[in-house]
Amino acid sequence: MQQIVIPWRDSGCAYRLRSFNFLYDYYSKKYKIIVGDRSDINGDFSRAGSRNDGVSKIDSDIAVVIDSDNYIFYDQIDAAIDTARVNNVLVKPNHKFAYVDEPSTEKFYKDEIDFKNLTFQGRPANFFPGGAYVIKKRLWDLIGGMDEKFIGYGAEDNAFHIICEKELGKTKWTKGCNYHLYHPSYRHTPKENLDRLRDIYKKGLK
Repeated sequence: MQQIVIPWRDSGCAYRLRSFNFLYDYYSKKYKIIVGDRSDINGDFSRAGSRNDGVSKIDSDIAVVIDSDNYIFYDQIDAAIDTARVNNVLVKPNHKFAYVDEPSTEKFYKDEIDFKNLTFQGRPANFFPGGAYVIKKRLWDLIGGMDEKFIGYGAEDNAFHIICEKELGKTKWTKGCNYHLYHPSYRHTPKENLDRLRDIYKKGLK
């Protein structure tokens, strides 16, 4: 059975816990779930480190990492896995990314999803680098996974995308949408640290 890594730690946010429980149940109907959890240098939750922790625990040859608030159709994930098996690049199981608003998120939880009439917090984005990743595990290990110098969470996904394209070649995108379920927004990466690391990656360095 293919394994899926979900980075997760309960921070006390009821919205995030609800999405984690819902998506754990959804994905576990088809895949084996591996939860990744690691602290950053301040002892707080590190999304980069937790993704790395989860991937280190899998015995699948393909690493599939999906955040705890991202809903993706099974056929998109399977198509991305098939693509990753025959390509030595990062594969995304979606080409669109949409922040679902609170009323439509409630419909997910109540099993009343009408995908044609979902409402969003903003216009869905094309080729968004975050949220979900499919790649050969040996390639994840080769490039060193996510950079844990990004404290908490924020922009480590952009950096990972940049380094994958620099080292492996252009990302391949699977047709379909990644639906980000609603929760209050907050960023946990200090802006000074974030800006410094982003500039390093833009120069093609790690």
